[in-house]
Amino acid sequence: MIWPTDVLLLGLPNQVAEIKQEVEWFLHSWMNGLDSVQYTPQGLAWTWGGGQLRNVANAALIAQVYAKKLTAAGETAKARHYQCWALAQMRQIAGDGGRSYVIGHGNNPPTHSFHKAASCPPKPAACGWKYLNTPHANQHVLHGALVGGPDADGSFVDVRNNSASNQPFLDYNAGWTGK
Repeated sequence: MIWPTDVLLLGLPNQVAEIKQEVEWFLHSWMNGLDSVQYTPQGLAWTWGGGQLRNVANAALIAQVYAKKLTAAGETAKARHYQCWALAQMRQIAGDGGRSYVIGHGNNPPTHSFHKAASCPPKPAACGWKYLNTPHANQHVLHGALVGGPDADGSFVDVRNNSASNQPFLDYNAGWTGK
């Protein structure tokens, strides 16, 4: 497994070749749909498990950080290749595939995120689990929060009790907000 910090270690002379090879295989897998990576019909990279968009956003962040390293090393063509893929994935997340997965942003964003405070009525009304299955949109908008994302077939149901697809965990948003 590759972490963004691995890419940052590329500045250390003893680890450059090994880490570079691992990072390039990781990105190659993502970009070409290898290992557990596949693509939705809309063109969004997808891998197993809940909260698929955190994986895509983190892979895109790694691609961007690595591209900066490559640009600094004079490998601009390869850097551009990684940057283009990362940008295309971030645009898919933001809505280029027909819907946005970022709350309060873009085309048809999620309005029923699995988030207790967002779904509760304004104070002084009491909040509780009774709001989990209500059909109305969340009363509070978590502007900029990334939800878990679609199924492998690209389908996404904007219902509050689908936590795997519609919950905005903090780690889902780490790669989305990084550059």
